[in-house]
Amino acid sequence: MPPIVVAVAAQKGGVGKTTIASNLAAKAHLSGLRTILLDLDSQGSAFDWFHARTKGSQLTGLAVVKTDRPLARDQFRDITASYDFAVCDCPPRVDAMTRAAAINSDLVLLPLRAGPLDWWATEQTVRVLADAAEVRRQNAYRALRCLFVLNGMPSRSLIVGAARDAIATHLAKFSEVTGGSFDILPEGIGNRVAFPTAMFNGESVLTLKHPGDSGAEITSLFDAVQRAAADALQRAA
Repeated sequence: MPPIVVAVAAQKGGVGKTTIASNLAAKAHLSGLRTILLDLDSQGSAFDWFHARTKGSQLTGLAVVKTDRPLARDQFRDITASYDFAVCDCPPRVDAMTRAAAINSDLVLLPLRAGPLDWWATEQTVRVLADAAEVRRQNAYRALRCLFVLNGMPSRSLIVGAARDAIATHLAKFSEVTGGSFDILPEGIGNRVAFPTAMFNGESVLTLKHPGDSGAEITSLFDAVQRAAADALQRAA
C-alpha cells in the first residue's frame, strides 16, 4: 500500500511550517508508522532539526531527506515507497517545488497565523494549488484535498475568531477555483514555548518530558490529517 503523503505549504515565511511538518512526522513515527520527512526548503531547516538530534532519541529511525529540485511522480514514489507516512516541508513561497509536492500528495496542509497578512497571502497559494489540481485531474489522480490550520494562536484573543470566520468565507471560493475540497482544523495550534524548545534540540513536543497542551494539539492535528486522507481515498474508490 502506498504511503499517506502530506505536503505542508505556505506562501509566507514565519507561519511555523517546518515546526508543524516536523512534529507531524514525529507523531507518525511515534505511532509506529515508517515515516519520512522530505525537506524541500533550500534553507534546510527540517534537515538542521534532524542534525540536532542526539543519540538515543525516541525519534531515531525517523528519516529526513533533503532535496532541492522538484520531483516527478515516479521519483517521488521511488523515495517514499518503503514508508507508511511521508511529510513534505515545502519552501516558504509557492513555487515549482510546492506545485510538485501538491501534485504528489494526498493532502496539502496550509498553516497560517491569525492575522490579515497571512489570509491575503493565501490567494497566491490557491492559484498554484489550482494548477496542481488541474494536473491531478488530467492524470486521473484523486481530487486535491487541503486543510487549513491556525498556528501560533494567542490565547483568549478575539483575532482567533476573526481568523476562523475569514477563512470560512473563502473555503467555498477556494474549492471552486481548485476543484478540490478545503477544511479548517477546528482546534488549531497555540503559541507555546514548547515548540521552539523541542525544535532547538532536534526533538518534538511529543518527546518532551511534559508535552502538555502542545502534545495534545499535535495529536489532534495528526488525527485530522489521517481522517482527511482516509476520506480522500474513500471518495476516490
